[in-house]
Amino acid sequence: MTGMTGSGSRWFRAELSVPDRFPNPMKPSSIRSNVRTARAGGTVDGPRLGRVSRVRDSGRMVSADRNPGRGRHGLPATARQRLLFRWSVVLVALTAMIILGFMMFWLRAQRNAGTRSMAKPVPAQVRISSQFVSPGEDEAADIVRSAMGTRDPGLVQNRIRPGDAAPSEVVAFMAATEERDGGIGQLLWLGGLDVEGMQVEGVLVEFTGRTPPVHRLALLVPDEVGVWKLDFEAFARWSRPSWGDLLEKRAERARVRVLVARDNYYNGPFMDENQWLNFALAAPELQGLLPDGIETLSGYCRKESAQAKALERIFEQGDRTRRVTLEIRRNDEAGDRQFEITRVLAADWLMPPTAFDERFN
Repeated sequence: MTGMTGSGSRWFRAELSVPDRFPNPMKPSSIRSNVRTARAGGTVDGPRLGRVSRVRDSGRMVSADRNPGRGRHGLPATARQRLLFRWSVVLVALTAMIILGFMMFWLRAQRNAGTRSMAKPVPAQVRISSQFVSPGEDEAADIVRSAMGTRDPGLVQNRIRPGDAAPSEVVAFMAATEERDGGIGQLLWLGGLDVEGMQVEGVLVEFTGRTPPVHRLALLVPDEVGVWKLDFEAFARWSRPSWGDLLEKRAERARVRVLVARDNYYNGPFMDENQWLNFALAAPELQGLLPDGIETLSGYCRKESAQAKALERIFEQGDRTRRVTLEIRRNDEAGDRQFEITRVLAADWLMPPTAFDERFN
């Protein structure tokens, strides 16, 4: 049994410093068909002579073939060449007809498949990623700075998507930024990010005054009229209840934003590898809440469950770690750092209109 140990710190810090750019799952693949044509060539031998034998005829050496100008089958050399040429033309024509027929059959099948695909109705929940004009680098930075500088609860809705957080909680979090994270350093514009088909712009905020430096990912999302706002819950890596309440057993379950990686640690009620999948869970907010040398939690979900299928889909691109929003709960028979994954709410820290794992029920 193995688990993630001291390398966890570098693991999740690297992920925060360089957020993932997820490939678009709806991008169609290109299909290419190569048809190779081979041409056969050669030479036609001249007329073959019959076997030459020595016979005596009045003291002269003569050929056993009485007609040296004909082949073994009695055809002149030029006639045999014409016959071979005709057969070659026939074979080439047959080969071309076979290849042409195959290509016509393949093209017809592809056209029929395309027609069936176009006939399928487009789901109503699909959003057009280019619905609103995206902010440029300077504008995106201004939106982030304005949101972080909000101190009036009445202005929260104008600049920020608060999610489930109350405006007073948003203002309190922003006001504590310098004390908690340090001064605002550089803002790195990430451009458009693919987050479950939603239109999202990313900005990585690097703070100064802490070692190692603190980073936060600012995800900007337009509202229904195209006003771009900072998603507070993703920026704050918001958990409800808090990590402290969950780890100190004041809460049984919580919604958490974590970095998730595949792991292989099975113990206690999650010992059976045939029934459970194991994942390592990390978050900067766990620092100081776990024993020294321990920086990750273990999350488990039952194989073939909607949650297992959702996580398998998230990792099918081969990524080592991913940002995921989960609901986890403790198990009284498990260790303090072992939790069951009961929901996979989002394939990122940004909540979609519908929970991610619902599509796998």
